[in-house]
Amino acid sequence: MPLHRSIIHPPDKAVMENLPEEQEICKACGFCCDGTLFADAVLQAMEQENLPEKMANQYFTTEKGEFFRLPCPYFKKKCSIYYKPKAQVCSSFRCRLLADFEKQLVSSGTIYSIISNVRVHLKDIFEISRDVFHINRNVTFREIQQMLGRLPEEETDDNRKKMLAGRCNILDALLTRHFKTENDFKKMITIEDSMT
Repeated sequence: MPLHRSIIHPPDKAVMENLPEEQEICKACGFCCDGTLFADAVLQAMEQENLPEKMANQYFTTEKGEFFRLPCPYFKKKCSIYYKPKAQVCSSFRCRLLADFEKQLVSSGTIYSIISNVRVHLKDIFEISRDVFHINRNVTFREIQQMLGRLPEEETDDNRKKMLAGRCNILDALLTRHFKTENDFKKMITIEDSMT
C-alpha cells in the first residue's frame, strides 16, 4: 500500500516544538518503512530520477501512480539515510500516532508502549508463519497477509493457519486504529487487490 498523504498538513508551531521528539518516535518505530503498514510507498511524479539507487531499483508504476516497494532497502532496524536525500514521502508521511501526539491526545510513553505491543505481535506472527509456510527468509507482515489470501480454501481449515490469520487480523486492526486512517486502509485494499 502506498504511504498516502491524507494526514499530512503544513507544520505549525506545535509540530515544530515537538519535532525532535517526533523524530525519535519515528526512529523507534519504522513500521511505515519495513512493510508492516504498507506494501509500497507512493512517489511524486518524476521523483524516480532523484531517488537513492536502492530505492530506485524498487520503483514501479501502475495506473494509480508511481511507487517503490517496501520494505525500504535503506531500513535496517532504523533508517540508514534519515538525514540524506530520499523520497519525499519518507519525510512527509505522518501516521495517526504522530498526529495524535501533536494534538496532545496521546503521550510519548503511550506511543512507545503501542510500538512495543506491535513488535510483540509481529514477532509472534513471524514465528507462526515460518512454521505454516515453511519459509526461511525474512518476510514482511504484508507479505504474510498476501500469502494467507492466496491459500486454497481447503487449506484454510488447518488450525495453525486459522491461528495465523486470526493474529494477522488482530494486528491489522491495531495498526489501522493507531497508525492509519480509515481512508488509508481502504486505499491499501484497493491497491493490493489490483496487484494480485
